[in-house]
Amino acid sequence: MRLSADIANCVYYDNAGCILCDNGLMEGGDCPGNTTSIPNCLVPSIDLKVCLKCNDSSTWDVNTSSCVQLITNCSFYDKNGSCFCCRYTYTFINGECVPSTSPIPLCRCQVDNYCYACFLGFYLH
Repeated sequence: MRLSADIANCVYYDNAGCILCDNGLMEGGDCPGNTTSIPNCLVPSIDLKVCLKCNDSSTWDVNTSSCVQLITNCSFYDKNGSCFCCRYTYTFINGECVPSTSPIPLCRCQVDNYCYACFLGFYLH
């Protein structure tokens, strides 16, 4: 009997061996690793045609049905996977999060020179 530590990428096992691999793939009791050709995909479907979970550096884009790279310093993405709000002291301009030349104090979502959301406990006025 092999323990889960002996089987790379095994998440759950029983006395018979691995019963669940971290990427959902299974080949004869072994976890073959991520063999998908879907870019930025961490967990592909069993047939390797659809991504069930994107890797940590990407997000799902419903328009292209693919995992797209995250935008550096983006805090919030819409349901289409597009950035709409940047981290504090950054602002969203022309599809990018760039350092703000005039960051708005206590603003957690600044686009150009407008604050869309404040940090918890503060409000827009």
